[in-house]
Formats: sequence, C-alpha cells, structure tokens
Amino acid sequence: MTISGPGDLTLLNQALACTTVLSVALAGFCFLRYRKLENSSREIQSTINNLGEGFYRSTLDGRQLSANPALVHLNGYESEAELLASVNDIAKEWYVDPNRRNTFKRMLFERGKVTNFVSEIYRHKSRERIWISENARLVCNPENGEPLYYEGTVREITDQFRHAELRNRLEKLAENLPGGLFQVLRCADGKYTAPYLSRSFMKLMGLPPSYESRSPSSFLKFIHSEDLGAYLATFQDSAKSFSQINHQFRLRRADGKKTWMHMTATPEKLPGNEIIWHGHINDITREKLEELDRTRVSMEDTVTGLATRRVMIERLSSVIRACDMHDEHAALFFLDLDNFKAINDQYGHETGDELLRLVAGKLRKLVQDTDMVTRFAGDEFVLIFEHLGKDARVAENAASAIASTIMEVFRDSFALGEDEHFTAPSIGVALIAPGMPGADSILRRADRAMYRVKENGGNSFVICKEDEEKEERSFAELKKDLPLAIERNQFELVLQPQYNALGEITGAEVFPRWNHPVHGVLLPEEFMPEATRSGLSGQIHRWILTRTASILVDWHARPETDHLQLSVNASPAYLADPAVREVITDFMPDAGIDLSHLTLELPEHALHRTSDNLAVQMEEMRQLGVRFCLDGFGSGASSLHHLVMLPFDEIKLDSTSIATTEQRTGSRNSVENIIEISKALVLETIASKIATAAQAENLARRGCRRFQGYLFSPPVSRHVFEAKALASPLRESLPRDAANGHI
Repeated sequence: MTISGPGDLTLLNQALACTTVLSVALAGFCFLRYRKLENSSREIQSTINNLGEGFYRSTLDGRQLSANPALVHLNGYESEAELLASVNDIAKEWYVDPNRRNTFKRMLFERGKVTNFVSEIYRHKSRERIWISENARLVCNPENGEPLYYEGTVREITDQFRHAELRNRLEKLAENLPGGLFQVLRCADGKYTAPYLSRSFMKLMGLPPSYESRSPSSFLKFIHSEDLGAYLATFQDSAKSFSQINHQFRLRRADGKKTWMHMTATPEKLPGNEIIWHGHINDITREKLEELDRTRVSMEDTVTGLATRRVMIERLSSVIRACDMHDEHAALFFLDLDNFKAINDQYGHETGDELLRLVAGKLRKLVQDTDMVTRFAGDEFVLIFEHLGKDARVAENAASAIASTIMEVFRDSFALGEDEHFTAPSIGVALIAPGMPGADSILRRADRAMYRVKENGGNSFVICKEDEEKEERSFAELKKDLPLAIERNQFELVLQPQYNALGEITGAEVFPRWNHPVHGVLLPEEFMPEATRSGLSGQIHRWILTRTASILVDWHARPETDHLQLSVNASPAYLADPAVREVITDFMPDAGIDLSHLTLELPEHALHRTSDNLAVQMEEMRQLGVRFCLDGFGSGASSLHHLVMLPFDEIKLDSTSIATTEQRTGSRNSVENIIEISKALVLETIASKIATAAQAENLARRGCRRFQGYLFSPPVSRHVFEAKALASPLRESLPRDAANGHI
C-alpha cells in the first residue's frame, strides 16, 4: 500500500486500531471459550471419577489409557498408575476365557458399540474370579471415520449372577423332588393367588404345564368334597396363628384318578398385611393304602380279635388326659394266666389259642363302650376302666370290685375240645389319678403288682398303693428340685460321637443329663419341658454352652484333640437370649476358642415362627466362626425355604426318612434328593439316629459322609468319648463296613 498524504496515514492508523481491537476481542472470546471448555472437561472428569461403575479408555489393541477409581478398585489396585502399569494383555490377564476378548472386539468393530457384555474375569491383582457386565463404544476420527480408541463402563454383577445361578439350580432340583412345590399368596383384600406352581405340581394334579388358570380356587374342585372344609380351614388357621400347615387330603385329579395328598406349607408375612405360603405337596396314595392295611392288622389281634397293644397304649394316653381334664380316676388291670404255659405245652398251640379266644370272649363281656380290653402279649391281657370317681378311696373300692368280678369269670372251666380245663388269673391293678405320669409308668406299676401276685401263688389281685409308687417320678418333685440342680452340680454333659466315612470321629453332639438324687439319671425330655414352663431353660442352656466351651478349651490345648468339634441343640429363642449370645460372642473368643469348632443345631420345626432378626443373629455369630445346622431337614418346601433364607452351613437328615430308607423307595429317593440339594448349596450333610447297618449303607452309597447314631455309639461320658476319639478308626470305609454290620 502506497501512502500519498496525511489522509492515507490517518486511514491506516484507524485500520490498525480496529485490527487491534478485533484481535483483543477475539483473544478474549477464545480465552473465555477455553475456560468454559476447561471447566466443562473438569466437571466431566469429576463425574467419571465419582461413578459407582468402572470407566476406562483403551487403545484399539487393548492397552488401557485411563481408568477411574471404581475400575481401579474393582481390579484390586490402589491407584490408576498402578493399574495401568500392571495390565499388559487384557485378553490373557483379564478374561477367564481369552476368546471373550475376540468376541468383544468383533462386536465392537461390527456395531460400533457393545452393550451388556457379560463375562467372567479375574480381579487383576488378586486373581479372584468375578462376573462383570460391560458397555463400550468405538470413538472415531470425525474427519475420516478412522477408529481412534474405545471407551466404556464395567459393572460387577457377581452377586446377581450367583443368585440367578442358585435360583436356576434350585428350580431344577425342585422339578426332581418327589411331589410339587407351590406358593399361595393371600392379598390384603383377602383374595388368593398362586405366584408359583412347579411343573411337577401340575403333573400331580393331572394337568398340563400350559394349564392357564393359576387361581388357587380353580384347584378346589379337585379336592374330595368331604375333605374340602378341613383343607380350607388349615389355611385359615395358619393365617390366624401363623403356624405351619401339615395336612392330608383326598384328591380327584383332572384325569379322574383318585389319590391321597400330603401338603406342608410355611407362612411368611409380607408388607401390606399379605401372607405367602411356601409349600410342598406329595402323592402319598401308596403309603396311605399300606398304612390303612397295616392299621387294620395292627389294631386287631389275629388270635383273639381284641384290640392290640398299640391301640391300648393310645387309648391309655387318652384316658390319662381325660383324668387330668375332668379331675377323676380310672384303673388299669394287668392280667396274666397262671397255668397257660402248661396247657399250651401239653395240648399244643391250637389248644392254647382256643383258650385265649375263650378268655377274651368272657373278658369282652365285662367292659362297657367307654372301657377297653386288649391282648397285651402272649397270655397277658390288659383292661382299662374309666369314670371311677373323683375321690381316690372311692376309685380304689371300685377297682377292687371290678377285679373281683374278673376273678369270678375264671371260677368255671373252659371247654377245650372234649376236655374241660381250668385256668386262674394273676391281676395287678394301677389306679390312674389326675397328674399321673405317662402310660409306660402306669403299665410298669400294674406289671409289678401282677408279679407280686405271682410270687404269692397267683389266682388273686393286688392294687398298687400310693406308698408303693415312691420310685415313680413325681412331677411336683422335679418342679421343686429343678432350680437347685445347677447350683448343686447335678447336671453333666454326655457326648454322642459323629463319624466321617472313614470311621474317624470328627466331633460329637452334646446332651445334658440330670443326676437326680432320688430318681437317678433323667433325660432332657423328662425335665426340659418343665424347665421351659418355669423359665429355667435359658439358665440350663447357658450352663450347657459354658461347659461346652470348657471342653473346647481343653481340646484346643492338645494337638491330638484340637480338630474335634461339638454340636449343641439350640432354638430361635436360644439365639435371642442376651446371656447366651454373650457366652458365644464374648466369653468364647476371650477364652481363645476357635468358634468354627462350635455348631448350633436349629430344629426345622422351630423355624416356622422365626423373627426377622434370626438371620441377622445367625450371621453375626457366623462372622465369629460359629456354624449352623438345620436339624431334621426333609419336611418339604418349608425346609428348602429355610435353607435359602437362613445362613446354614450343614443339614441333619430327618430321622423319619432315615428310619424308613430300608423299606420305602420314596424315602430313599427323598434322602438322595436332600443330599443332592446339600451338594448344590455347598452344605455338609450329617445323618443322625442311625440304628442299623443297612441304613448306614444306604446313606453312604447316596453320598452322605457324616454319621451319628446308636449303631456306632450311644451318648457317652467325656472320658469315654476322648478314648474313642484317640483310638484307631472303626474301619477303612464306612459303606463296606456298614454293609457288613461291623460299625
């Protein structure tokens, strides 16, 4: 540009000034833009750093460029720099299956993104295997579309994955269990729905899995009309008392087949005044028919046609309860024929049986509808007479008169074929008064009285007097003595050994015994009910636990016994007792006890009214090492529900199932399924109350590896137990030895 004069110079200056102003303005704009972008970038980075999910940026060949704190923590590192320096080959170092990396890259380059890519990976630093869900996008050059890098998020889903895996396992197991599983929900408005019905449930009903109606009311039409009322009442009663359902009923399936069903269900309270029952139903038609046949046979003596001993015991128990309820007396007459053996030996069994039939016929004529006569065993008969009055002396006089009447029956001879034979009875009488002990005690008293007659020549009767019953346990005495039993050091623990499959003792279950100064050794079932009624059970439980702790302390101090474990019976109320919990959470750890050697056994029947705090209380103790065992497992869906909801470590098989494994295919299948469930849930299985070698063999063959019962050893003193534990194993292999009956 040529400047020709002052005017041009002025214009030039003005242009330069404008240019300067524009440059300054542009610089200011750019600076503000830069600051805004910088702030925005800083905010984005802050957001990424505070994400709960892992975030990363990676080169196309898999080398990580950046990682947020969540991803650093997921891989077990302390800083981003440590993570980036440690990861070299993602395919080999991160994915459990290296081929997952190739699948990931193929999807990324084909689609430009990957969503919900689930893989099993290693937590990089610790090599722990975990499950993740990954999302990623491919970042490309905006000018030419060439891929530059990729970035994405990682979320750990190990808990969700394992829960889903466990649920799938349980559903598969449910389909293989005998019977079917169901859930019935009572809504707040009183209506019922069925959230879950297993395929095996539908099969039991004779319905296809595609059957559309899932309303419980649609299944009521299949229930026998005579059983429908009781069926509905079970749910109503369970809802009111929140108690477990255990009910049998008849069913006409959709295909017309008539069956017997056994239903168990456990209620669970839900928010909004709703109740859901977790239940199990099983076809027991075969067992029911066999039971009815056995009942017919067992209720009637084949020789005399009289009621059998079993029926008499049930009736006697009912009479005892009636005497308590109505404050009145009854009497039991124990009768033995004096010279029956001589007649039977001389004239043969047919003649002997005929004599028993004739005696039975005469005795039957003496009883009224409310009384009873039964053949007890051999040539022994038992008669029960009720309603003998409220006054003891009046009742004794009435019993004496009845005994005299019985004696009169034998004054005449009995025609046996062409001959006439005489026989006489020896009769022992036991009065049944309010507050008397059980049926066995009454039978013992009558039996002893009868033998006193025998000793004096027979052909008479003796009434067991009150002063002759001093050896019988008095309920009032036990109630009075129980509070002082611990103070007087009258309790002791006995231990029943538990064995593994090699015949080695691994531990024991402890049981209390009361060494009563008058009544001798009393079992828990003889004093714990009164202890519970008197509020003393907690004190006894604490004593048991403290003594158990003392044994464990001694064992842990000796290398040859420090592996032994002890199991203690417990209950939800037991765990809620602050004093009991203090022994476990404070005293035992302070004493240096390894609490993994202590197992608390919770009976399945005691869990149907569990509080919401039970799982919390159990988990608190498990954190200290305490193990929990579900005792009596095998009662159906309620047990399975408790296994899923509560943190158990082992299960103890239901003794009823064990006892019938030799006779019933259903019991064997049930036990086998239970053992499979324990394996799926990674729980130990122990079988208790094993009485025969065949039971042990059946259980061992099906995978059970721990055993307890009288076949191996009864409960013994600590000294005897330790001697057994230190001895060599019973045999090399439980299955073979059990089969041979050696253990």
